[in-house]
Amino acid sequence: MHFSIKNLVKSSAVYSIGQWATIFLGVILIPVYTRIFSPGDYGVIDLIGTTTLFLVMALQLGMDDAVTRFFCDTESEEEKARIATAAAAFKLLTYIPVLCAGILLSKEISSLIFGTAAHARLIAWSLATVFTTGFYVLFLHLLRCRFKTVSFAVVSSLQFLAQLLMTVYFVVCLRTGIVGIYWASIISMGPFAILLLFLNGSYMKARLNGSLLKTMFLFGIPTVPSSIAYWFMQNLDKYFINYYRDIDEVGVYGIGYKAGMVLLMVTAGFNMAWGPYVYSSFNKPGARQTMARTLNYYNSIMTTVAVGIALFAVELIQIFTTPQYYGAARVVGIVVFGLLIYQVTDYFCVGIGIAKKMHIRMWSGLIAVATNCLLNWLLIPPYGMVGAAWATLISYAVYGAIVMIGSEVSFHIPYAYMPNLVLWLIGGGIVALERLWLSGLPVSPATIGLKAVLLVAFFLLTFGLKLIPSYVIRAAVDAIKGRDRKSGPRK
Repeated sequence: MHFSIKNLVKSSAVYSIGQWATIFLGVILIPVYTRIFSPGDYGVIDLIGTTTLFLVMALQLGMDDAVTRFFCDTESEEEKARIATAAAAFKLLTYIPVLCAGILLSKEISSLIFGTAAHARLIAWSLATVFTTGFYVLFLHLLRCRFKTVSFAVVSSLQFLAQLLMTVYFVVCLRTGIVGIYWASIISMGPFAILLLFLNGSYMKARLNGSLLKTMFLFGIPTVPSSIAYWFMQNLDKYFINYYRDIDEVGVYGIGYKAGMVLLMVTAGFNMAWGPYVYSSFNKPGARQTMARTLNYYNSIMTTVAVGIALFAVELIQIFTTPQYYGAARVVGIVVFGLLIYQVTDYFCVGIGIAKKMHIRMWSGLIAVATNCLLNWLLIPPYGMVGAAWATLISYAVYGAIVMIGSEVSFHIPYAYMPNLVLWLIGGGIVALERLWLSGLPVSPATIGLKAVLLVAFFLLTFGLKLIPSYVIRAAVDAIKGRDRKSGPRK
């Protein structure tokens, strides 16, 4: 497949529909949850969800990364079928025994996390969602690797709608409490997992190849520490907050983190399109230069949006939540810049995957986790959730620096590192200025106007310093006008 920003944007736009659905589900339910559940209840939901997410990531054992790398690297349909079959068989063999054990030990897990077995039933139902979610994600991932963008978007959107309606039905209409969230997930994921199996049916008929499965496993296993590291950096602080503070603060912090994740909606489909495009086109003429320009596009958009979210965090929280959650606004700006750093560096350290040096991700993840643990221990007791947010941001920065250096050494791509770094620093400075200037003032037309002025000032300053390339602006204008333009700077 020809590597171009135009093709990448088209696929990203379609994939975004499905990804928006996933992120939007978490965001759109915030007003529902914060009006039905107390901060303590939301803290329970967040910690159980965090634990379940860890299980999902750990049980993948890097197989999704291996599917992307091997599936997109071959033209043989028979080989692709063997790859898909191996991934499905591996998931079946790992999920069943682990999840059964987890359900049987749900009381012990509940006692370990919360200090009481009272939430064992919730944990058992949450673990049951892992099975349906795991196969739904795998089969959806195969559509992405096959570049079936429309099918991907349609299935993702329909599943989102089904889960949203079922969640509202159970939680709001039937008042089932927290358990209704997990019932809605199972009921909505199961049928769509079966539908996706049918859509990928021709790739599930190959005979299991043990040698191929071993090769995929050895490729994917070094990515597990980096995946778990991401989980630790994003979620370990919630356990520290629960231990050193209380479950209510976990709930408030969880809302602040969800608000920061609005950033991911901007280019949600990009990550789904990026990997297959890179691995299928990295050796084509001009691919490295296109990757470098893509970073400029991506970082310019993401940083501008991150600054906007950070500036209007108070307004965001007050619109979506109730007064008992308003304290979450204090962490949104820190969270959103941490996510910005992680997203940019993790997506663009593609030289590691191209060179098949996945051990670099492993070691960078371990170093970042050690940093995160130390900072959580130092910062959360005195500063609570604000300290947790700073610990996460610094850990993301450590991880990002290591993987980008490793990518550069493994496979050189002419990224414009300094301009993109300065863009982050100016954005952070604008947000810090807003905190010093407007912090504590009530929301009013005047404060909203001043924040809008700061956002415009950021854009004008960075554009004036040429930190946002002019061809990014031209592309945005052309996109609005509905015109095509060849990507990249003018000659």
